[in-house]
Amino acid sequence: MSTQLHILIKFAFSWLILLLSMSSMALVPAITLDKDSKQIALGNHATYLEDVDNSYTLNDIIQLDPSNFQVLTEESLNKGFTNSSYWLKFSIVDRTIDRQTQNWKLETTYPLLDYLDIYIIDSEHKVEHLKMGDVYSFDQRPVDHRNFIVPISLQDNEKKDIYIRVQTSSSMQIPVFIWHPDYFFEARSGEQYGLGLYYGMMFVMFFYNFFLWFSIRDSNYLWYIGYLGAFALLQASTSGLSYQYIWPNSPWIESIAPPVTIALVGIFGIAFTRRFLHTRQYHIVADNLLRLVLYLSIVVLGLSFIADTATVMGLAKIVVVTFLLFILYASVAMLLRGHRQARFFLAAWVSLILGGLFTIGMMLGLFPNTFLMTHASKIGSVFE
Repeated sequence: MSTQLHILIKFAFSWLILLLSMSSMALVPAITLDKDSKQIALGNHATYLEDVDNSYTLNDIIQLDPSNFQVLTEESLNKGFTNSSYWLKFSIVDRTIDRQTQNWKLETTYPLLDYLDIYIIDSEHKVEHLKMGDVYSFDQRPVDHRNFIVPISLQDNEKKDIYIRVQTSSSMQIPVFIWHPDYFFEARSGEQYGLGLYYGMMFVMFFYNFFLWFSIRDSNYLWYIGYLGAFALLQASTSGLSYQYIWPNSPWIESIAPPVTIALVGIFGIAFTRRFLHTRQYHIVADNLLRLVLYLSIVVLGLSFIADTATVMGLAKIVVVTFLLFILYASVAMLLRGHRQARFFLAAWVSLILGGLFTIGMMLGLFPNTFLMTHASKIGSVFE
């Protein structure tokens, strides 16, 4: 009797595992692409897996039980800074009812990823492997764009399985979108115009302040134009535009550009703040805090050329957070002491500080990767 009971329990347990596996797969239906599909985020159509040891291969991932994966509940995967690699898997199926082959676009909109491996498997189990990331030269990308774009050809009713592996020293952001081929370039060209307006504004402000410094020789303007130039270059490097247009054949420069520009923003921004608010004369505590950020920025600048990227970025994110918080503290502290300059400084910088905090919060995994969070620091700098 006990043997039969044991067999019955084992049989029931096996069926339970199977049902759980099937239910897990049922939670992530294939992404259906039809004639009305313009832009589709992965959302709950994908599952993901953390590879702590960075040891899984594609065959390992395919053979794993679906219950080992977690359903993606947000629009995109955001795990902040981590040493693990992550796998995403999902399926797409064409329902356009069109005899012509559709070249859909798969876009990953975070351009700072080091290693981005995309595997596309068709119904005959043929695997197409595309290797991208900022450790490779820009000209190796299948599409000339600041983001990672992969064309996927689908015939009507054809289904393909897609696996994405990401390993990076930057923030683990994997925002993935499927685009209709006729809509992608129309939508992204509008965004490109917006970025052009932003950098044009930064260019004008840079030379406006440069000519002011040249005319009146006030060193405050010299520190500020250094800050403007470094901040614009930081935004260009983190948005992928500098890699596309300035140093496309130098992955090494691309890898050090974020920490170097963060350090330069810290150095010039803190120097300008101390001189403009006169913290050295009127508030020694605020001045010491600002000097601490200045010294940290100098350390990051030096380490950027000799240390590994993961270590430098770990220190650079501390610089960003302390830079924003200590400047806010210094401006409020000087305002409370009745200094007139602090009114204008705080009014100008509060939007940049808030925008910067939102962006760094997204990179740390505290906020979701959305358009507003991604460009929060740019929007803040516009108001500044």
